[in-house]
Amino acid sequence: MTFYRRAGLNYLTRRPVATLVICVAFILVLQLVLLLSWDTGDKAKPRAAIISSSSINNNNKPSLPVAKKEGGRILGLNPALESQYLEDTEGMFSCLGSSQEISYSMVNDDYCDCQDGSDEPSTSACPNTVFYCSSPSSTTTIPSSRVNDGVCDCCDGSDEYKGVQLLDRPVRARQQVIGRFLPPCPNTC
Repeated sequence: MTFYRRAGLNYLTRRPVATLVICVAFILVLQLVLLLSWDTGDKAKPRAAIISSSSINNNNKPSLPVAKKEGGRILGLNPALESQYLEDTEGMFSCLGSSQEISYSMVNDDYCDCQDGSDEPSTSACPNTVFYCSSPSSTTTIPSSRVNDGVCDCCDGSDEYKGVQLLDRPVRARQQVIGRFLPPCPNTC
């Protein structure tokens, strides 16, 4: 009996719930330490090194994701700026509002790389930017935060190219009554 008192085991044997809680906490801390110290052996690659120099020299030009192109043009892009969205000979894109250059594969990658947001005309990645609806008869612009939000804001539905489905969907007849449509968007232009 004196051995139990000296080792503190008397407390543990009288309080099984406290013992269980201590054991679970110890196991969780041990798992956390193991996860944080885990080394996968992979070196982190910088974002600018996505395109290798060999792929640029072989004329394998990176292309934009197909969902963000319509008839060969970039969705959401101001038509007046379309000529500035070209890849240079080194596979780079020059941000419109600064002299910053990024890899052309980073255009429309859903990450705001340029400070002015000019590398994301088709996504909602950059705050305070606008999306130009694709309809040739309309010059409608919407805030980029409304792109792929599950509500058709452009009359041609170009702002919903991912076809996001909301959980609570009114029937199509109700959508026509209120004049707001959910994907798949009808072309009402």
